[in-house]
Amino acid sequence: MISSDFIQETINGRECWMRNDIRTPLPGQESALLLAPFDEFVVSSKDRSEMIDAEHYSKVMTKNGIFSPTIMLNGRIIGFWKKSMKKNVTQITLIFFEKMPKKIVALFRPVIERLEKFYTQF
Repeated sequence: MISSDFIQETINGRECWMRNDIRTPLPGQESALLLAPFDEFVVSSKDRSEMIDAEHYSKVMTKNGIFSPTIMLNGRIIGFWKKSMKKNVTQITLIFFEKMPKKIVALFRPVIERLEKFYTQF
């Protein structure tokens, strides 16, 4: 009944369904996100092989079902982040699985600033 609200694409040989009004970055535009722990994008997927390499899986998802906040670049989990407080000021620290070029790290600066401002309100 709702199939007209969705589109189907085959990605890496797997059938994927998504809303037909999905917004995707323009070609050449990077998508830099910091996702909260237990974000539905990560939690709702049974097979996460498209979003994270198996060698890094345990760094953000434990066997007991605990999900860490993640760093995503273009739909791939490339690390995790932590929140700390120093002198009543929130600080977000990014921990990447691999060394990242400065231009990639810089993509996250606006996202970090927004998140730090959000947490500082409380």
